[in-house]
Amino acid sequence: MNLVSKSLLILFSIILLSSSVNAQAGYSSAAMSMSKQKSDRIIIPRPEEIIVEEYANYHRHNLPLPQQGRNVELDLRWGNEEINAASDEAIFQVGITTARITDYSEVDPVNVSLVIDKSGSMGSDDKLIKTKQAMLAFVKRLRPKDHISIVEFDHNARIVLPAQSASNIAIIEQAINKIQLGGSTNMHDGIISGYKETLKNYKKDKTNRVIILTDAITNTGVVDPEEIIKNTEPYNKEYNIDFAMIGVGVDFNYSLSRQMTSNSKTQIHFVNDADDIKKVFIDEVESLLAPVAKSPVLTIELPSGIELVQLYGYQPVINNQTIEINLNNIDAGLTQVVLGKVKLKNGIKKKNQLKASLSFNDIKKKSKVTLDATADLVQSKSQSLVDNLKDEDVKKNFMIAHMAQQLREMATLYAANDPQKAKDLLDITIGDVKKIFFGTTDEDIRRMLKILENYSGNLNTLAKR
Repeated sequence: MNLVSKSLLILFSIILLSSSVNAQAGYSSAAMSMSKQKSDRIIIPRPEEIIVEEYANYHRHNLPLPQQGRNVELDLRWGNEEINAASDEAIFQVGITTARITDYSEVDPVNVSLVIDKSGSMGSDDKLIKTKQAMLAFVKRLRPKDHISIVEFDHNARIVLPAQSASNIAIIEQAINKIQLGGSTNMHDGIISGYKETLKNYKKDKTNRVIILTDAITNTGVVDPEEIIKNTEPYNKEYNIDFAMIGVGVDFNYSLSRQMTSNSKTQIHFVNDADDIKKVFIDEVESLLAPVAKSPVLTIELPSGIELVQLYGYQPVINNQTIEINLNNIDAGLTQVVLGKVKLKNGIKKKNQLKASLSFNDIKKKSKVTLDATADLVQSKSQSLVDNLKDEDVKKNFMIAHMAQQLREMATLYAANDPQKAKDLLDITIGDVKKIFFGTTDEDIRRMLKILENYSGNLNTLAKR
């Protein structure tokens, strides 16, 4: 078995989002995929590894597709348009969607470099065949007008497929099949080599992207994270080359990967199983081939009578009643939600209008676009927050975000050497969710419940080790 097993296995689970008529799949994310793997192996995650918004965006959302003439759609809604005067709380959801691509012939050219970690730390894996299938599934989507290069690295970086047209699939297949497991990990040189290959066919009107598949356990050459980031920044800023990292392995260097991808406005992805593999390179491949919007900024304006209790995930800048979030770049086939809980300050008013706007650089239109949406809130007679969530999609998304938030709190309590309190928190959360979704067959709710149950059933045992 050789590298491509874990490496390419990685690639199988990275791209972003597919769609049906008005329900697409959420984007592949490191946080959720890593959580599935670690919970199966009963490895307690660090709190910072639990990125709440990535859990809420991993599954399918039922959101409207872009209207005619738009490449992106903005949807704003309350979990229920009526708020409970007794609890004074409500949930809002901002949804973002792009259309799925069915005809790639009109998509702008793609210029991509695949950088594959073949170091010894990648190890062998019985998923080699599947990972190769994933790579080939990706490569077969490329067209003669596209360009591809492949870089492998262990203690040194080597160009196994120089930058060239993607017209000869046989040559690309040979390059992939020749990759063999190697020695130590010089990730810095691998990344720089990928950028240099991309520059050979760089054009502003192309999708220029470096995709690295790695466990990020760098131990040779430049190993300091700050220096790696400093040396790669010019390629992101001066040439606007996109960067995507696909992680693999239970020892994946999560902190370094987060640092690197935060500079390039892309997600980290992580391969855990065959489902993740299919999700990325078959179901969601259009997100690699067709970026839609760059530098998106979401602004949410709360009415004066409402205060924010909690935003589920993200890193917002909050100024009085305004919430601003710098989002990752938006690719084709994407669906994404932002969830928040609010509370009335002084009871219900006649008009409580929530406003949202999304500004971004529209790649196809080559101009800056701003979308606006509003949603009104009135009083109800229901008795609890969950009773107010009549919108079943918001209810589901909120509960998954809530479970992720509780998972993060569990990890914090465990890190503070309080496994019993961590277990109690999970047990209460599991009980509440099962009561609300009694007998549910929803695979997304069940997936999150399984993660929580795996940890709850083993926290006491772990504490005694």
